[in-house]
Amino acid sequence: MMLFSRHQVCGLEWNRHHKELLSGHGFSTSAHHNQLCMWTHPSMTKVGGLDCHASRVLHLCQSPDGLTVVSVGADKTLRFSDVFGPPVNNTSEISNLDNLLSL
Repeated sequence: MMLFSRHQVCGLEWNRHHKELLSGHGFSTSAHHNQLCMWTHPSMTKVGGLDCHASRVLHLCQSPDGLTVVSVGADKTLRFSDVFGPPVNNTSEISNLDNLLSL
């Protein structure tokens, strides 16, 4: 599968609880740059966007519980965002890959 985002992709975070992908973006030719974008899997449909930086997003990191994402921007700010919400089902089996949060 390939997705054309129309933006510079600066970071990706997969949320194992909701099967969603968060992407951080920078330079773009459209008005929606410097954004965090949420994509649902497997359709890869954009389900939301968050304008949180005045300049391009440089990096993303997800908390160990999968609820909070921190982004750092070229505007010299750190932004903490609760974008994923609590897990829908707590009875899922824990895999060895559950500790892999950042791509």
